[in-house]
Amino acid sequence: MLNAQDLIRDGKLLPEAIEHAHADPGELVKALSGAGDGPSFAALALVAGLCGVQQALPALLAGLSREDHGGKAAAWALARLDSERAVIDAIAGGGLDVRENGYYSLSVRAALGKASPQVATAMAERVAAEIARAKQKMTGLGEHALRPLAILGAPGTDALIQQVLEADPYTDKFELQRLRKAVADGSRDQDSQRELAGPWVALFADHVY
Repeated sequence: MLNAQDLIRDGKLLPEAIEHAHADPGELVKALSGAGDGPSFAALALVAGLCGVQQALPALLAGLSREDHGGKAAAWALARLDSERAVIDAIAGGGLDVRENGYYSLSVRAALGKASPQVATAMAERVAAEIARAKQKMTGLGEHALRPLAILGAPGTDALIQQVLEADPYTDKFELQRLRKAVADGSRDQDSQRELAGPWVALFADHVY
């Protein structure tokens, strides 16, 4: 029987145990649904992504609302599953953590070469939505919505970057300037592509035992 405690030690992820974990899909979904703390949920989410457990989709989508690294793990796992439309829909109706983790998931998906053309269309719409939030004095995540577009090298990304810079005084200007440089002359964000398509152990290095 799959036990999350076998996948962590002292609150940290055990790479070898996670890489070699195998579980019945129903068993994994049940374990995910009952995982309360961040390390346990993160470990199980990573297993779901590595093993391609599509049945875990609802639990992983719910995990996008987590503030701890379990939310990031859910996002990473979703990027490896057939989840694109579900993640886009979750972002559209989600709060801050769901949106941030959802954009991360789509960025990973783009880096893995799994994004359909609908991602670019949806993210352009989401940039506009994040700008609207910023104008209403709410937290906008325009720079996060732009990252999948930059990884894809989507046309018009530079113009969207400028719109976020002009509309949101609290945006991460350093990140937007990095993205602008990356997409100059029709290129794409190759640094993010290499990082997010790399081993999960590197992405979760701060949480590995």
